[in-house]
Amino acid sequence: MIRRTGGEEMIQNISRGSDRRTALFFAGLAGIGILTAAGRAYLLGDDYFMLAHWRWVLENGFPHADPLSMHEGFRFSVEKWLSCAALYHLYESAGIWGLRLSLGLVVAAIFALQYRLCALTSGNRQISMAAAAVITLLGLRFFLLRPQTVTILILTAELYCLEQYMKMGRVRGLLRLPLLAWLEMGVHSTLWPGFFLVLLPYLADFSAENGKLFFHIRRKLPLAGAGLLSFGALFLNPYGAWSVFYIFRSYGDADMTRLISELNPTTFHDYDWLLGTLLVTLALCIGNRKMPPRYYMILAGFFLFALTAQRNIMFFTQFGGFTAAVLLRDRRLRLRWNLLPALPVILAGALLSGCSASEKDVRQLRENEQIIDVLAEEAESGAVIYADFNTGSYAEYRGFRPYIDGRAEVFLKSVNGRADIFHEYAQLSSGELYYRDFLDRYDFDYLVVNENLEPALYHALEHDGDFRLLIRREPCAVFVLY
Repeated sequence: MIRRTGGEEMIQNISRGSDRRTALFFAGLAGIGILTAAGRAYLLGDDYFMLAHWRWVLENGFPHADPLSMHEGFRFSVEKWLSCAALYHLYESAGIWGLRLSLGLVVAAIFALQYRLCALTSGNRQISMAAAAVITLLGLRFFLLRPQTVTILILTAELYCLEQYMKMGRVRGLLRLPLLAWLEMGVHSTLWPGFFLVLLPYLADFSAENGKLFFHIRRKLPLAGAGLLSFGALFLNPYGAWSVFYIFRSYGDADMTRLISELNPTTFHDYDWLLGTLLVTLALCIGNRKMPPRYYMILAGFFLFALTAQRNIMFFTQFGGFTAAVLLRDRRLRLRWNLLPALPVILAGALLSGCSASEKDVRQLRENEQIIDVLAEEAESGAVIYADFNTGSYAEYRGFRPYIDGRAEVFLKSVNGRADIFHEYAQLSSGELYYRDFLDRYDFDYLVVNENLEPALYHALEHDGDFRLLIRREPCAVFVLY
C-alpha cells in the first residue's frame, strides 16, 4: 500500500478546489447570460400581432380568412398558434415580468440541456460546463421573446434524445420525438424542417472498419419509425396539411429577403459567422477521427443552413457548438486565478450593456406605439389606417385594421391567394411606386407615418395640400385627407 505524502494531498486538494472554481465560474457566466436575456426582454412588433391573433381565436375560433388587416378575403391560418396562446395568457396574467421570468426559465433549460448534451458526447464534465456556458452566451443575441427561442430548446432536447439512443440504446427517449415535433409545429410551424435536419445525420450515420462502411440498418429502424411518427405529428394542428406545407409558399420572396433584416444573407462581417467558420475548420483539420460522421453531418448541415439567412446563424452555434466539447474532451481546463469575485462586476456590465444595446430598438417601438395610442383616443376602433410594416402589428393590437403588419408572408399572393401586397409595399418604400398612385387605390381613414422610417412619404404628405396633419408625436405623425 502506497501512502500519499502530506504535500501530495495538499496539491490534490488545491487541484480539486481549482476545478470547482472553474466549473462555478462558467456556471456563473451562464447565469449572467440567463439574467441578461430575461432582464432585457420586451414586447416586439411580432408579439403584438400574436396577442391580437389569440384574442380573436378566443372570441371567434380559428379563422380561415385574415381578421386583422384591412384586406378582405385573404386566405389565412394562425401559424405559431401555441406560441400565441402561451404569450397571450402569460401577458394577461403576469404582465411583462411574467414574460421575462418565462424567458429566463427557457434560456436556463437550454443551458442545462447543452451541458448534458456536451457531457454525454464528450465525457468531460469540466469542458462541458465551459462549452455549455459559451454556447448559451453566443445565443444571447437571439434569445428574445420570440418563438425561435423555444425552437432552440425543442431541437436541443431532440438532439439529446437522439444521442441517448446512440450512446445507450434508450428507445424510450425516441418516443419523445413525436411530441417534440408536435410542439415545434405549434410553436413555430415554419421551422419544422429544422427538426428533421437534426434527425437526418443520425439516419445517415455509419462506421468504418478495415476499409468497409457499416450503416447499421437494424439499429436505425427505431430512428426511422420515430421520424415517421414525428412527421405524422406535424399534421395534428388546427389547419392540417395547409400549415405543414405553409413554409414552401411563404419563403424565398426577393422583397422579403431584402427588407427584413433577419432574412438578409449572412456575411463575413457577422462575428458568429466567423466563429462558426473557425469551428468547422477546427473540426475538419484537427478532429483526427475523434468524432463520428454524424457530428460532421450536423456541422455541415447547419453551416449550410446558416448561409441562407442571418437568423439561421443561431442554429449553427447552438447545435454545432457541442462538437467543441467533443474535440477538447481529452483536455483539462483550469483557471489559474480565482475569478469568482469578478462575476458581480461582469453581471453589472452585462446588464448595463444589454439595456443600452436594446434601448434604441425599444425607443423606436415606443415611438410607434405612442402615436397609435393617441390615435386610438381620437378614432373609432376598426378604422382603416395606413401603417408601416413595424407599426401595423401594434395597431392591430389596439383594434385598428392596418394596410400591412409584421406578418410579411400573409401579404404574399402565394399565401393569401388574392394580391401581392408586400411587393406593393416594397415598391412604395423604394419610391418605385408614386405615393399618390398608391393612395388612389385605397380609402384610408388615417395615414400613420414615421419620419425616420419613411422620410420620403412623410415629407410628401407634409407638403401635399390635400392632406392635413392631425396628430404629431415626433418622429411620427397622423395625416388625413381634407
